[in-house]
Amino acid sequence: MGRRLRELSPMTSRHLEPRTVPVSVAQQYMRERRNQQKKYFDRGARPLPPLQTGDKIYHRRDKNLEPATVIKASHKHRSYIIKDKKDDLLRRNRRFLYKARFEPIIPHTEDVERNDDARSASLEGSTYHTRSGRTIHAPQRFSE
Repeated sequence: MGRRLRELSPMTSRHLEPRTVPVSVAQQYMRERRNQQKKYFDRGARPLPPLQTGDKIYHRRDKNLEPATVIKASHKHRSYIIKDKKDDLLRRNRRFLYKARFEPIIPHTEDVERNDDARSASLEGSTYHTRSGRTIHAPQRFSE
């Protein structure tokens, strides 16, 4: 059998002596394990593209994404100084910054009011058509 049993059976004095592992051997073992872990982690990892000064981004604050602007790259590795919508300067890691792909579109209030009027006018009748052309019939209980 290959393992030592933990019982009170007779054993040689050599088995009772404590053994220490030299520090250099332990360090080498830890280095190899770390390199092995890095190798497997790096298989699925990819570097993020760097951000430029003035880029429009989103950053996470309290589980929400908020707009911000990159002010400059920080002296720390992979982090940036950003200015959020409250004009606060923050330092954030690149991992938590998301580059805005387009400017957010803010509808004019006139368009929103016009759409609401059209929708309410179309709801007054018993049937109306959606943008895709589907015909919607109001339930009988709403006809009164």
